[in-house]
Amino acid sequence: MKILEPEHVTLPICLAEDSNERAFLRSFLKPGFVFWDIGACYGLYTGPASRLVGDSGSVLSFEPNPEAYQLLLQTIKLNNLTNVSPNEVAVSDHLGEVDFHISTRVNHGSLGKPHEGENKTIKVQSVTIDSLIEAGCPAPSLIKIDANGAEPLVLKGGQRLWYLSPKNKNSPPTLIVKFNKQHQGMPPSEECHIYLPSFYSWFKIDGEGKLVGPVQASVNKPNPGGKGHQNLVAYPSVLVHS
Repeated sequence: MKILEPEHVTLPICLAEDSNERAFLRSFLKPGFVFWDIGACYGLYTGPASRLVGDSGSVLSFEPNPEAYQLLLQTIKLNNLTNVSPNEVAVSDHLGEVDFHISTRVNHGSLGKPHEGENKTIKVQSVTIDSLIEAGCPAPSLIKIDANGAEPLVLKGGQRLWYLSPKNKNSPPTLIVKFNKQHQGMPPSEECHIYLPSFYSWFKIDGEGKLVGPVQASVNKPNPGGKGHQNLVAYPSVLVHS
C-alpha cells in the first residue's frame, strides 16, 4: 500500500499512532461492507479499508483540506483503489459554506476558530451525514470521524441515520471517533454521546484491535504517548441480522 504524505509528516509515526485502530479495521471490515472516512487526510484509513471491503464493498472519503485532498487522490490513483469515492467537502451539522482554517501542517485544519499555525481561512462546502444518505450514498457499516474538534457537529448531523436505522430494520453503523481536547469555538468531545442514541456504548481499542469496556466517553485520560486525544469506538447494541 503506497500512501503519500507531506514532507513534514513522518509516515511510520502516523502508522504507529493509529495501529490499534487499523487492527480494529482488519477485524471488523469484511467484503461487501461500506466504510466512511470522515477526515480522510491523505488516506491512512481509506487505503486499508478499500482492500478489506473489496470490490463488493465501497469507501467514501471526505477531506476539506485542499492539499490533503490532492494527496488523497494520489494515494487512490497509485493503489488503483477503484471502490473509493473521494469528496472534497467538510462533514458537519449543516449544509452550505463554512469557514475552514488551514494549518501549516497538512493533517491539521479546523472548523473552529484559528489556532496558532492555522494561517489561512478558506470557504469549503459542508454536508451532513443525513444529507449524504438522502442523496443516495450507501449506508455505512463503519464510520471513522477525525474532524479536529468538530466531531460532535459531525454526529449531530446524523440524527436520522442513528435513530431510524433500527426502525427501518437496518443495523446502525459502528463509529470510530477521535476525542480531542476542546478546539477553540468547538464543543468539547464529551458532548459526542449527546448526539447518539442510548443503545450505543463506548469502548477503547487494545493492541490487537479488540474492544475494551464499556468506558466513559471522555478524553480526560490521553494516550500513553501524551497525546491530548484518544480514539473510541461507539458500538450499537441494536444489530439487525438479515
